[in-house]
Amino acid sequence: MKLEYKILTIEDEETWFNVTVKRPLSEYLSDKGFMPKIEREDGSNFSDTMADPSIDLILMDYNLAGGGNGANLINSIRELNVFTEVLFYSGKEDEMREEARKLRLEGVYFCNRTEVGKRAQDIINFAMDKVGQTNAMRALIMSEVANLDMTINSILKEGKPKLDAEKLSKFKDNIVGKIHEQQFENMEKIETWVKQDPTIIDEILDDRFFDSAKKAMALSSLAKAKGGVPKALKTTHTKYQSEVLKERNTLAHVCQGSDGCIRVGECVYDKDKFLTIRKSLIEHIKNIDKLRTALNS
Repeated sequence: MKLEYKILTIEDEETWFNVTVKRPLSEYLSDKGFMPKIEREDGSNFSDTMADPSIDLILMDYNLAGGGNGANLINSIRELNVFTEVLFYSGKEDEMREEARKLRLEGVYFCNRTEVGKRAQDIINFAMDKVGQTNAMRALIMSEVANLDMTINSILKEGKPKLDAEKLSKFKDNIVGKIHEQQFENMEKIETWVKQDPTIIDEILDDRFFDSAKKAMALSSLAKAKGGVPKALKTTHTKYQSEVLKERNTLAHVCQGSDGCIRVGECVYDKDKFLTIRKSLIEHIKNIDKLRTALNS
C-alpha cells in the first residue's frame, strides 16, 4: 500500500455515490493519514480501470440499472488475474448472497446498500492493520521519500532555465557549497565542479552525493533566487528535514522489538507515530507541488 488509497465504485447513481461513498470515505481516509482517490463508473461496460491492479478496493452495486450484474463484471476482472478486494452491496442483501453463493464468487464481501460506508471502513481498517506493521510502514515511508527526492530533482531542473546568468551561477555555487561542507572525502570531485560553469548543474543534481537534505535546501535556494514565491514555501525545507528526513533516517537504521514496535530512546514508533508521519508526508507532498506551481508561474 502507498500513501494514496484508491477506491473504484461501480454505481449508476452519481448523487448517492457522492453522498454515501466519496465524501465520507475521503474524510475517513484523510483522518487515517492517507490520500484518497475515489472514482466512479456506471458499470454499463467493462473498462480497463476496473482491472487496474493499483486499486485498493472496489465497491460494486450487485444489481446495476439496465440489468447489469456485478457478478459478471467481477468475473471479468478475476479472469485477468486481478484480485483486488471487492465489496458487493444491494438493497436485497439476502438474494444477493444466495445468488453469489450459487455462482461461487471468491474474494468478495457483501453488505446491505445502507451499510456500504461502515463496511468499507472495516475493510480499509483490516488493510491498514497489515500496513501498520512496522516493517511495512518503514518501507512505505522510505518509498515515499524516494519519490519526493525524484520530484524535487525534477523541479530543480525545471526551475533552472528561469534564472538569469547571475542567479544561475549563485544557485550553482549554493549547491556546490552545501556538498563541499559535508563531503570532505570527495574533495577532488567537488573541486572539479567548482571550476566548471553553471551548465554542469544537472550532473551535480544527479550525483549520489547530492542527497535528500541537499535537494531540499537547493529547492529553497531556487525559490529565493527566482523570487515571487510565498515565504512559507521558501522555508519548507527546514520542516521537511525535521519531520520527514529525520524520521526516514531513523527508520533506516533500527530494528523492531519483539512487541513489533521500534523504540529510539523515549520515542516509540507505533500506530499513532506512523499516523503522524503519514500526515506529515502528505502535507509536504502538497507543499512541494505548490512550490513547483509557484516556480513555474
